[in-house]
Amino acid sequence: MRLTCITALALLCALPMQAFAQNGPTIGDNRAPVGDQNLTRDPGPATPVTRNRYIITAQRFHAHDETGPDWPGSDEVYLVFEDAASGQRRFTRTYGDIDSGDTQSIHPTESCIGPLGEATLDSRNYPPATWTCIGPGLTGDVAFTITLFEADGWSPMACAAAPGVTPTKKNCDDDQIGSLNRRFTAAALRNLMPNVNDIHDETARLGGYSVTFRIQRLSDTTDAVRRRRQ
Repeated sequence: MRLTCITALALLCALPMQAFAQNGPTIGDNRAPVGDQNLTRDPGPATPVTRNRYIITAQRFHAHDETGPDWPGSDEVYLVFEDAASGQRRFTRTYGDIDSGDTQSIHPTESCIGPLGEATLDSRNYPPATWTCIGPGLTGDVAFTITLFEADGWSPMACAAAPGVTPTKKNCDDDQIGSLNRRFTAAALRNLMPNVNDIHDETARLGGYSVTFRIQRLSDTTDAVRRRRQ
């Protein structure tokens, strides 16, 4: 009788061990079989990444004090935009007859600062080059440069230095009125424009002139994250 009880007890203890050997331990919803199979974990649902998008455009410039004496003549002014993301540079047309106190709007076909699209004509004089901002817009940190020149040189491309190179008297016959280098972090842009379609206008002084530019927040873009097994 005693031998029979001991035998039955041994059989009962062996059943859980047999199930463990067959099925193996489990983690979450995935089992980790024994042998040469990998221990896996349920990666869960993929988390999308939302990115804020922006475009930057020039709005206008104002002449507080034109270059040189006011009485002999007027300024002939053009702007140069450089988008740090692409390293590209664009020249606007020359805006003539600018006197102290004048405000000049930037033509919409040449107002984009970033992200710069392709120009239809590689020239800043007549007929003027035109371009637009390209999609899907700038994301993350953004940086750009705006430079104002007063056209005095004989060559319409006198200041067409390579992107990132500041024109000097050796390669530019025109007078530089002033230059603005501006950088916004992604966090700063979100604070300035917390909602889609928000607009931030900013005016900066460049020598005797000031320039107003605009940053507009576009609809967000979402990047799907690929699920990975750990």
